[in-house]
Amino acid sequence: MKHFLLSLFILLSALFSVGQSGPEQKRLSINGTERSYLVRKPVAFTAGKRYPLVLTLHGGGGSAQQFDNSYGFNQAAAEAGFLVACADGVPGEGRLAVRTWNAGGCCAGAMEKNVDDVAFLSALIDSMVKNFSADPGNVFVTGMSNGAMMSYRLAADLPGKISAIAPVAGSMYYNEAKDPGNSVPVLHFHSELDTRVPYKGGTGIGKNWFPPVEDGLKRWAGWNEATQSNVETGKNYTCTTWTDAKGKTMVQLYLTKDGGHSWPGAKKTRILGDASSMSLNANELIIAFFRSNLK
Repeated sequence: MKHFLLSLFILLSALFSVGQSGPEQKRLSINGTERSYLVRKPVAFTAGKRYPLVLTLHGGGGSAQQFDNSYGFNQAAAEAGFLVACADGVPGEGRLAVRTWNAGGCCAGAMEKNVDDVAFLSALIDSMVKNFSADPGNVFVTGMSNGAMMSYRLAADLPGKISAIAPVAGSMYYNEAKDPGNSVPVLHFHSELDTRVPYKGGTGIGKNWFPPVEDGLKRWAGWNEATQSNVETGKNYTCTTWTDAKGKTMVQLYLTKDGGHSWPGAKKTRILGDASSMSLNANELIIAFFRSNLK
C-alpha cells in the first residue's frame, strides 16, 4: 500500500509540474557585449513547430527576472501558446547598477552611453527564430515603463520584424522616429493617476520630462492610417480605439482612473511601488490583442 501511495504521489507530482518549470537563463553576445535574457517555452512545446514570439521588457531599475516574477504575463503568454523572451537591459554604473533601455530620449545610462538596444533585441529575435523555433512573421513586444518606451522604438526601427506592441505605463520618447512605412498595431495601457510617467506629459520620475502619451498614440494612428472610431466607458476606465479603412483596430488605449505607475491586474510586489489598477486585466487583453494580429 505504501509503495502504491508513493507511486501515485510521484505520478500526480509529475502531472502537476508539466508546464510549471521556470524560465531558462540565456546569454547572447552582441557588438562585443554579453547580454542576458530569460526564455519561457509554450506549455505544450513541440520541437520543430513554429511559435509566435513575445519580447517582454522590464522598466528602469527592473530586470528580466523581476518582470517574470511581478506581472504573471510571461507564464500567461506561455500557457496561451506563445514563446517568450524576457530581456535584460544593460546595468548602469554605481552600487545599484540600475538596468535601463535606450528608448531614444530615455533612460539614464543606456541612453547616455547610446547603448544599441535595437541591435541587441533584433539579434535576440533572430536567435529565437534559429534556436527556439520562433515564427519570424509573428513577433510581438510588450514592456513596462522604460520597457514600454523601448517597445515604441522597436516598432519604429524594426517595423518589418514587429507585428504589434503593447506598451504599459510609458510614453513614446523617440523624437527621431519617422513613419516606418509599415503598419504596427498598438495597444497602450496607462493610468490617469500615474505621476512617474504622467499621461498628459510633464515632469515625472527622476525629475525627467516626459511627452504626453496621446502624442505618441496619434503619431501611430497617422502612420497606421487609422482614425478614432469609438470610445467605450467602463468601470474606472475608458477605451479609445482607432481603426483603419477596413475596420481593423490599429491603435487602442485603455486609460484607467485607478492604479498608478503599474501593470493593470497585477499584484503589488514592491513596497514603494504604486497600486495596480483592478479595473482591467492587462495580461488577458494583451494576449487577445496579439492573437488578433497573428498572421
